[in-house]
Amino acid sequence: ERENFINTIIPEMSNASGNKIKHAIKGKKFPKLKEYILLYAKDKNQINLTIPKQAKEKWDKEYNQIIPELTLQSFERIIELIDDKKINELDKMLTGLSLVSLSEFIKSNEKVIIDEWVSSHLSVISENKLTAEQISEQAISDWKWNNAYRIVASKPNKALRKKALKLDFKQPIQSLTNPSGDIKIILTDFNRETETARIELAFAEINSSIYIGDIWFKITTTGGVAQEGGVNFTNGK
Repeated sequence: ERENFINTIIPEMSNASGNKIKHAIKGKKFPKLKEYILLYAKDKNQINLTIPKQAKEKWDKEYNQIIPELTLQSFERIIELIDDKKINELDKMLTGLSLVSLSEFIKSNEKVIIDEWVSSHLSVISENKLTAEQISEQAISDWKWNNAYRIVASKPNKALRKKALKLDFKQPIQSLTNPSGDIKIILTDFNRETETARIELAFAEINSSIYIGDIWFKITTTGGVAQEGGVNFTNGK
């Protein structure tokens, strides 16, 4: 029933080929490529979906600053405090954190980054005959993804800027609530002369992947998909 309904998911289950394109050739209808998954629950108030995320293919260059002192454990705690809206405790955790250029940080630590990557990827280097340039690029790329929890981008936020202009700050990174009551992390040393000042900090760890939506592409249909799971369900798999 409607009160038990959660989602409709549309998977792409076939390719536009074979018998499916006959109607298209005749101008009668589009080729049928999709199926429907209707998601229901006996009590949807008790349901907590684990919605998968997919990593972005390339590193977003907007994420060009790093908080060197931040550990993964501290990052996770900061996110908890933001969700729980514990501003005082959050600002204590942000005390002592600094913000530096990602490119400068990598430049200063490049040898260590590459050496650590090489030591754990000797077989990959040998099998693929990687050049020194390729090794450097891959080592730095992997390092960025592994350190996404402490890499940030700064972006404009007019509402936060307006509020911050009236306040005095004693640390480089601090929390501030927006008009909706949500807690944001800000750079306190922002440009106060422009309305488009980059004041809000966004963590790469949170934004380096995107949630998979309700349209699923590239579902493998070869090899008897209708019989998977031990149940023959020709038109429903």
